[in-house]
Amino acid sequence: STASTPASPAEPLDLDEDSVILKLALLSAGGAAFVKYGELLVGDFPFSPSYPTALTMILLPTALYMAYLTRPRGTGEPLSMETVKSYGLAGTLSYILIELGFWAIAFPLALSWYKVAEGSWLDLSNAADKAKLLGAGTVFINGVRLLVPLRLGAAIALAPTVDRVLKGVRGEEEEEA
Repeated sequence: STASTPASPAEPLDLDEDSVILKLALLSAGGAAFVKYGELLVGDFPFSPSYPTALTMILLPTALYMAYLTRPRGTGEPLSMETVKSYGLAGTLSYILIELGFWAIAFPLALSWYKVAEGSWLDLSNAADKAKLLGAGTVFINGVRLLVPLRLGAAIALAPTVDRVLKGVRGEEEEEA
């Protein structure tokens, strides 16, 4: 029960059905054991209300996932603003749309997170709240930086659709003229 190597990268691997079932069973059993006995190792760590705990639970998986997504690979172009710009007006507009959508979601989430964590809204007339805002803002901005590759990728993925819409709008303008 061995898998044959594909003749070209476009051909899928021909996996033996028994090996797939065995791998799935092992992964399922391992995941179930991790969930069942993992709580014994962790204890009350995830349930104690504290900033270090919350930040660890949020930032560590995010950092690991972003490191996985942005790892160097031998093929393809790296994600960059230059790639977005190569799509011309459609790339620029798609980037603007993605950024507007991202920040329209990120700011309310950050403010809501602060409300949940502190139990009250920010009072900018209070010096202690200003200091908390500075600390939370620093964490927020550094966390958001991890999502830049995701936003660039979304803009690149959206660019062809924006280009089709722009061509449709231009076509309608030419018909009216």
